[in-house]
Order: sequence, then C-alpha cells, then structure tokens
Amino acid sequence: MGGKSSAPAAPDYAGAAVATASGNLENARLAQRANMVNQYTPYGSVEYNPIGDDRYEQRVTLSPEQQAAYGKDVQMNAALQDIGTQGLGYVQEALNKPLSFEDMQALQSPGQIQQQATDAAYQNAMRYTEPRLQRQQASLENKLANQGITRGSEAWNAAMQDAEESRENVYGQAQNQAYLSGLQGASQMYNQGLGTRQQQISEAQTLQQNPLNMLNAVRTGSQMQSSQQPQVNTSAPGQMSTVAGPDLLGAATAQGQYAQGVYNADQAASGGLMGGLGSLAGAGLSAYAKNPAAIAGLFSDPRMKENVIKVGKLDNGLNLYKFDYKEEFKDLAGHGSFVGVMADECEELMPQAVTQHANGFKTVNYEVVYGNV
Repeated sequence: MGGKSSAPAAPDYAGAAVATASGNLENARLAQRANMVNQYTPYGSVEYNPIGDDRYEQRVTLSPEQQAAYGKDVQMNAALQDIGTQGLGYVQEALNKPLSFEDMQALQSPGQIQQQATDAAYQNAMRYTEPRLQRQQASLENKLANQGITRGSEAWNAAMQDAEESRENVYGQAQNQAYLSGLQGASQMYNQGLGTRQQQISEAQTLQQNPLNMLNAVRTGSQMQSSQQPQVNTSAPGQMSTVAGPDLLGAATAQGQYAQGVYNADQAASGGLMGGLGSLAGAGLSAYAKNPAAIAGLFSDPRMKENVIKVGKLDNGLNLYKFDYKEEFKDLAGHGSFVGVMADECEELMPQAVTQHANGFKTVNYEVVYGNV
C-alpha cells in the first residue's frame, strides 16, 4: 500500500509559554528603569536606589536654601493651624449669640408716618396762618365800625360770613398742602429708616460672621498666604507592569489537544483506509462472483466522486483516496464509502489500466493497478 509520511514534531508549548513570560518580564523591567532617571537641579536632586526584587526607592534632597524655605513653610502652617484652633472658640461664641433687632431702628407703617408728617406740616403752616387771619378779622371789624355798620346788622353779618368762608378756604388749602407734604415726607422718612435698619443688620451680621470668615481664611489660605512649597521637579516613574507567569496549564491543554488531534487523524485515516479497502474488496468480490471480468473495470473518474480524502500511497506511486460516489452515480457505481485511485492520475502512470466507458466516464482495472495481470 505504500509508505506513510510521519507527523511533524509536536510544538513545545510549555517552553514557548515560559519564554514569552520571561520576555514580558524583562520588557517591563526595562520600561521601569528607563523612567527612573536621576535629576540634579539648583533646587535639589532626585535619586533612585534599588532595594531588591525589582523595587526602588526615590530619594528627594532639597538644596540648603530650599530646605530652609520648606521648614519655614511647615512652621507657618503649624502656626496657622494653632490660630484656627483658637478661632473655633470665637466662632462658637458668635453662634451662641443670635442676631437681636431690639436696639435697631424701629420701622412704622407708611400710613402712620404719613399721618404724623401731615399733622406736623399742617401745624407748621397754621403757626403763621392763624395769626394772620386774626389780624385780618380785627382789621375788618374796625373797617366796618368806621363805616358806621353796627355789630349784628345785616351788613355786618354778611361781611362776617364772607370773612368766615375766606378763612375756611385758607384752612382747606393748608390741609391739602399738608397732606401732599406728608406723603413726600413719609416716603423720605420710611426710606431713611429702612436704610438705617438695613445698615444696622448688615453691621450685626458682619460682626457675627467675621470670626467664621477669619477661621475659613486661615484654614484655606484664601486670605492669609503662606510661602509656597519649593518644587524639585520630581519625576514620576511608571509603576512596573504586572507580568503574568508562564501559562503552563494552557500549554499542557494545547499539548494534549495537539496529541489528541494527531491520534484522531491517524485513527480516521487508518479506519477509513481499512474500511474503504474492505468495501472495495467486497464490491470487487461481489462483482467478480457475478462477472469475473467486472473487477477489471471499476469507475474511478474524479467527476463521479465527492468527499474525497487522500489516505495513502501505493508502492507503484499512485495516490490512494477515500471517497463516496455522487448521488446520481451510486446506483451505477455503488453505495457507501470506497478507497481507490483516481482515473486521471492512473492514466498518467499506467494508461493501460484506464478505459473509457460507453457513458463517457473512465474506469480503472485494479488487476492491472495491483500487478495481477
């Protein structure tokens, strides 16, 4: 039946896994060391020292001037913290004294202020108007007397009536003017009182919140600035990447899968070859029993075959294949799987073994192929 080519050597999966993990680890070490560069500046220095097991320490050293400035900065911050602690007492004291409006500017309603302003304006006007009206009344009475008009006469009463109406008109004008003045004065007085009260409230709130603002300024440094911490331009080396060890379990699994695949392929080829030869022999013997000349012409035309798999080689150099006949040729050529040669390959090496059937397809005489004739 011919020689069988040996399977290639199995890959060394475990060795490949160990080599890959080792390479990854070395690359991670190189990347880490590349980032750890010692620096020396006027402000100070940064140095990296190995401490074993791929670990390093970073040592930062300030210049004498920067070290002194840093010490003052730490000292100032400590002092500010002490002040902040003291300020907590002031804040607590301020919170214990809520705002009081008792001593602040009292506010009256606009109506009350208007009435007071109107009364004041009317009284101020009457202080000058009333004496003037009395003088006019006395002058009128003297004038009537000089004219010989007696008190109680019709002419006297008519003159007094006119004088009274004139006085009422003066009083009315004074009241109207006092009302208008009261409106204006009330607005001014209310706004002035309101402004005074708001100013008093603002001052009280400032006094209450001042300890809290001072404490916040001390804590945050937004108002009281401390010296800036000196910078040494320290580098930030990347952390060494996590490197997994060799995947020995995966390598063992792949090794087992490879071995199983080789075994399955060998078993399939062996089983297919033996089964095919058995089928071929059975078909041949059956045909030969009915017609001794039948085995001399089995269909081997590749156009009639499907599911073709190469399974070996004969000593004469012909390839041996496992195959099925296509559905339309099974009744003619046979059902099931067979093992045999291809008519076109056989025709190149042993043309005397190939014959063309009347239907146009080629057959092979296996008696010739096996050297029996």
